[in-house]
Amino acid sequence: MAQAEAGRPGIDWAIVRAAAHRTVGTNWLEVGPALERLQAQYAAYVADSKALIAEFTGWTLPIAPENVEVADREAWVDANIGQFRRLFEALAPSLFPDPGPNAFNRVLAGAGVVALSVQVGLLLGFLSRRVLGQFDVAFFGAAADRRVLFVEPNIRRAIAVMRVNPDSFRLYLSLHETTHVAEFGAHPWLADYLIGLLRDYLGTLGGDPLASLAARLAGRSSGAAGAGPIGLFLSDEQRAIFDRLQAAMSLIEGYGDYVMHTLAPRRLADAAEIDRKFAERRRRRSPLEQLVFRITGLDLKLAQYAAGERFVSQIVELAGHDAAQLAWRDADSLPTMKEILEPPRWLERMGITAAGRSR
Repeated sequence: MAQAEAGRPGIDWAIVRAAAHRTVGTNWLEVGPALERLQAQYAAYVADSKALIAEFTGWTLPIAPENVEVADREAWVDANIGQFRRLFEALAPSLFPDPGPNAFNRVLAGAGVVALSVQVGLLLGFLSRRVLGQFDVAFFGAAADRRVLFVEPNIRRAIAVMRVNPDSFRLYLSLHETTHVAEFGAHPWLADYLIGLLRDYLGTLGGDPLASLAARLAGRSSGAAGAGPIGLFLSDEQRAIFDRLQAAMSLIEGYGDYVMHTLAPRRLADAAEIDRKFAERRRRRSPLEQLVFRITGLDLKLAQYAAGERFVSQIVELAGHDAAQLAWRDADSLPTMKEILEPPRWLERMGITAAGRSR
């Protein structure tokens, strides 16, 4: 069993991997020359997208090409286990209190670790069946480890279900993921800011995270519902950090969709058709998927896409794209969640008139 530190239980990553791999389902991916051609095709789409985004945003982007990888579901799982592992190792002192020398307590702690390991694995396996592409920011790792992953079995299934042109859809998807490459590449402070929020959150943890849950439930205001079930576990200090993180992610994801929807028509005659069918795909979830998304808080991520894109679109409509670009200037310029939901609040704070001129 993996150990976060001497005497303290941790996550068993072998169990996580086994549980996830048993959940991925049909997972066929061509290897050899066919995979090499596909890899080169995605690399070309990312390079093309990068040039389009640089011209559209005016951002100075790193010259070096990004690592572009075509993955199957198991490879996506293995890539994300690395991220989860770094995260859980940072969280371990608060998530896994030292059970002490008592043998019974250690047995209970071990059983809890196995159960949690299985749950993390099942969640990764579930996600591996839905995710199409991902920009791996490599939090708690080196910037050189960043990469763009395309989960080809899922992409092929989406193409078949939506009945869209394969080449068009792959470029369409590449635009969204490459926008994230541009966001972090042009603004090195962004990754540090997000890591800082996570460190701030870790600093609020102490003792038994579940010990005060009942008290929080009893005293929780109705506004806690905005964070879903996650909000039930947050103190006021943690909620403030969570709101800042959610606001940043809303801008990151929403701007990715805004750029995709704006630039795709410039290259793809069928962009509107893909827009419509892609939106239908996001909305179409089975009852089981809806339950899993709600329980885990994954529905918040989908809400981030919509809220963030609405924010960017309204700012552009009210004050122009140059005004929207100011949100990326520094951490203080990022919108809050209230401003994401009410864009004129952000314009007022930034001193920007509706005509796009700074006061």
